[in-house]
Amino acid sequence: MNPVIEKSMRKLPTILALFAIASATSMIFLDATIIPVALPTIQRDLNVSLSGVQWIINSYMLAIAALVFLGGKMADRFWHRRIFCIGLLVFASASAIGGLAGSSEWLILSRTIQGIGGAMMGPSALSLVVDTFPARVRGRYLGIIVGFSSLFLSLGPFLGGLFTEYFTWRLLFWINLPVAITGVTLTLLFVPKSRKVPVHFDLLGFVTFSCALLSLVLALMQGKSWGWSSRGVLSLFGLFLVFVAILVISELRAKVPFFDRKLFAIRTFRGGNIIILLTQFLLTMTIFWAIYFQDILQYSPMQAGAMTLFATFPILIFAPTAGHLVDRFGPRLPMMAGFSFMAFGLIWFFFFSNRVSTLFLAPALVTFGSGIALVMTPNSTTTLSVVPEDKRGTASGIYNTMRYVGATLGVAVLGALITNLGHLFFQNKLKEVGIESIPAKPYSPAVLNAYLDSSYLSYSIATITAAAISIVALVITFVYFKNKKA
Repeated sequence: MNPVIEKSMRKLPTILALFAIASATSMIFLDATIIPVALPTIQRDLNVSLSGVQWIINSYMLAIAALVFLGGKMADRFWHRRIFCIGLLVFASASAIGGLAGSSEWLILSRTIQGIGGAMMGPSALSLVVDTFPARVRGRYLGIIVGFSSLFLSLGPFLGGLFTEYFTWRLLFWINLPVAITGVTLTLLFVPKSRKVPVHFDLLGFVTFSCALLSLVLALMQGKSWGWSSRGVLSLFGLFLVFVAILVISELRAKVPFFDRKLFAIRTFRGGNIIILLTQFLLTMTIFWAIYFQDILQYSPMQAGAMTLFATFPILIFAPTAGHLVDRFGPRLPMMAGFSFMAFGLIWFFFFSNRVSTLFLAPALVTFGSGIALVMTPNSTTTLSVVPEDKRGTASGIYNTMRYVGATLGVAVLGALITNLGHLFFQNKLKEVGIESIPAKPYSPAVLNAYLDSSYLSYSIATITAAAISIVALVITFVYFKNKKA
């Protein structure tokens, strides 16, 4: 046999194992950015309220945030490969259900189940890289997986607009089925079994953390429809405080706490978790921009996807650059530059978001996306590198939990801001033109102008709020990180 062909045949199992892990991981990344562009179309087709639209996104984020740490522990306890494959099948089954959804409740349920699958797959994927590839090439293969995933993360808005406008939004869910089937097959054939690891799990800490997060998010997202002073919303805020108190007390007494106190005693680790929470919070602005482009600027799904691509594609380009910068200058410089870029982009969008021309909006989106990339890589690299090697798994679980908590809170807080302020401004503008209550659709020209103006104002306030948070994050970066390699 030809030596080149023989060498390629020897490498084939490794390549197929790499493809299995990379494709499945990319599916999680793609799902985060491909859906938002389709939300206005889904809203019309299924007659979904604005609160329901936010739940379509946040049910997925909330499930992952609450369960990703548990998913990592399950993978250690019951074999990484097994939990990875189960997670893939759960994700695929939920995708099939989502593509058949006939109501918002059906779709939200499917998204929640997708989040459960994602929480099982995510932690297992990194463990499979360690189990499958030798240490001398592990970094190279991990880089390929991250690059592959980042590519799909970047292309998500464009693909979402393409499928929604020219085919059907249901394809956004069904596209996961062949990927999942291929991923499971290749994983079982070419990824080796891993050994079980003794696991200690703080069940009380996990339950109280999940209940606290659910209570807070539910209160924020249902505040407008239930009433901010209603018994239900006030009870949820009260439950949040009770669960937080129980969590703090249980963590102080637990032998193996859910959130390892010794890790949070490390200054850089503590700062890195705050930063990833705030960064993911800010990244949710791209979800609302995808809606804004269609509802307010009257873009088509394809146009909205192409515009959102300006914010996501720089992540693919600048993430490797950020890695080189942190190696040369340390984490503080690229991270502070990143938050400065984000603040600039958000302030630019605040001033020019009523301009339909891409010439005015593209600079805001490009600088915002570049800023995200300049923060993400240095923060994750530095935060996990300061942790003792035997604590890396726990530290990674905490870090990923904070990542999805940030995304969940971003959708809830910014969504509540946009929804409630938009409603308030709409009522006030109607009174200015002599209309006492909000009429039923279709709106007359005067009512439509009032709706567009009030929506523009609410999105503008959400944008400038995000800009203020990016400046706060810049200050936190200066305090917690240094200009030296970790």
